[in-house]
Amino acid sequence: MAFLLGFLIAFAIGVTGVGAGTVTAPLLILALGLPPEVAVGTALLFGFLVKVPAGAVYLLRRQVDARALLRLLLGRCARGRAAPLAAAARLFRRGRA
Repeated sequence: MAFLLGFLIAFAIGVTGVGAGTVTAPLLILALGLPPEVAVGTALLFGFLVKVPAGAVYLLRRQVDARALLRLLLGRCARGRAAPLAAAARLFRRGRA
């Protein structure tokens, strides 16, 4: 069952570019009975592993805009640094820090 789900989800991700989290986690919970936290972690890693080879193909075909990619990555880095600071500020305001 898991093999069939993996094949169908990977196919859907490859064709549409979506489905790694929106389809995989609920299917892992409903079809395989995984706990939600395990299903989410599994879905995230599965999506990553499915998308890396696809990204490599696009890169080799020169179908990637390097400037846009750099801007996206810079935005990701900024968010990655801002989120912990915002969480700490929220805790501090509530008197928990």
